[in-house]
Amino acid sequence: MEKVPSRIPICPSAGHFPVEYAGISWYEAMYDYDKLAQAGKKYHEDFPPDFYCGPRIHPRKKEAMENLARYIIRASFSQE
Repeated sequence: MEKVPSRIPICPSAGHFPVEYAGISWYEAMYDYDKLAQAGKKYHEDFPPDFYCGPRIHPRKKEAMENLARYIIRASFSQE
């Protein structure tokens, strides 16, 4: 490596941290979706990730695999 990068891209797995960070209870996180959404928004505003880490796709989940196949074979440019 010729040059040391100024930063390293990260995509942290937040786990339960956004709920704790926002200061809401686990009951609120489970039953008040608006508060849960606000907790997630606060986390991403204060700790912006460099890219999105989507959920894993299990090969035995037919619908998920079909969605992935549709995404892969989609047109990579506008056809308008």
